[in-house]
Amino acid sequence: MSAEGIVYLDNYLNKQIVICYEDCTKEDFCYKHCVSTNCLNSNQENFRVGEYVLINNKPTKVHIVKPKDTLQSIATKYDVSVEKIKEKNKINAIFIGQQLFI
Repeated sequence: MSAEGIVYLDNYLNKQIVICYEDCTKEDFCYKHCVSTNCLNSNQENFRVGEYVLINNKPTKVHIVKPKDTLQSIATKYDVSVEKIKEKNKINAIFIGQQLFI
């Protein structure tokens, strides 16, 4: 199972809070949100629907995919490679509304 959620970024505290929309394991959650297990502010092994999860490090930028965005246009905007975006987000394609960690 994968973890789905809304990411809230707190620039002052340099943290992100994610609300789970699916039950998931710690590994699934970390894979989906591109963090290591030691970044989680929890020793739990499983997360439940509606649970808030605090992550101790946040990506430097989050891009929400808009109509007409391409991986190349996003990479150019943030001065990173397409490969870096794909690797960090574990994706091969993008869709409108998707959150990409840059």
